[in-house]
Amino acid sequence: MGLLITSEGTIEYTNIYSISCPKTNKPKYIGKTNNLVGRKYGHMNETHNTKHGRWMRDIKKSGLAPLMECI
Repeated sequence: MGLLITSEGTIEYTNIYSISCPKTNKPKYIGKTNNLVGRKYGHMNETHNTKHGRWMRDIKKSGLAPLMECI
């Protein structure tokens, strides 16, 4: 978890995370968020027709879930 001081002078905590393939354990995505639970939900419900979105839907269709980890 990292510390972020906003331009307004408030302090927020931020997390750098990876999303890995449950089949290979290889990272597929690196991101930053202030809300890990909400961000994981957003990734799991990805609807965009992007490489990441298609990969996420394929993982879900196979009955698996991507691995999300703070780094």
